[in-house]
Amino acid sequence: MGATGKLLGTMISMVLLLTSTNPVSAETINDIKIVLYGEELKTNDFSINKDTNTIYIKKKKTVLGETADKKILLYSETQGNGNFYGITLEDSTNKNRKYFEWSNICNATWFPSITKTDLNNDNKEELVIILTKAHGTECHEEEIHIINPENFEEFQIEPFDNIEKDIVFNKSEDNNQIKYSICFKGKEILVQKNKTEFKGVEFFDNIKLNSIVKFDVKNNTLTATLPLQISPQIFIGEIKLTYKFEKNKFIPHVYSFNKY
Repeated sequence: MGATGKLLGTMISMVLLLTSTNPVSAETINDIKIVLYGEELKTNDFSINKDTNTIYIKKKKTVLGETADKKILLYSETQGNGNFYGITLEDSTNKNRKYFEWSNICNATWFPSITKTDLNNDNKEELVIILTKAHGTECHEEEIHIINPENFEEFQIEPFDNIEKDIVFNKSEDNNQIKYSICFKGKEILVQKNKTEFKGVEFFDNIKLNSIVKFDVKNNTLTATLPLQISPQIFIGEIKLTYKFEKNKFIPHVYSFNKY
């Protein structure tokens, strides 16, 4: 009978305890199969202490990004199902490091970006880390973290999950025409599409907002862009949020609403 393993503690420890109560033998070692985050480990990826029935997983460090001065880097030691799980931030000058329960897709094109800039006007640079959580033909999801480089403490960023409640949306159809009216914070845009030009296209009954989320930092200013979809292939405009630092957190304070 093959032996199975159970993960103990956090994934940093990478120690598994065999559930079998019998000592590990040469036969059971050959039968051991370990799957971590959906991917089976090769035998040279782990070692076994037969006396304690304990499996030790050999960690592989993958550097995901670093600042321009190469003093601070991001790396992960666990990946599976096309994602890196758990990311460590490390300062190479003083070996200060901190582990975060973050994730990022494994596609090297979309590895995290890490930059330094002063976002809160305190004449000190913060670390701005942008992770890519998902990427595809109809979606692109980013996640942002702002970190104090002196102690690796994270600043709070107010979420924009409730922004859809401020959108007034109306859809109407007239013969072969589909008409959309979108109003956001007092500004309205009108869009009209001819269905005969988009045969086979599925038009949404409501506006879709959060399938694509992109962050950007320019001139010490943080922005988020949310394109508006009326079908999986058609984008008609975007909402852009500009953040400011207030009451010890970053909050959206300027909204722009533009038609493509």
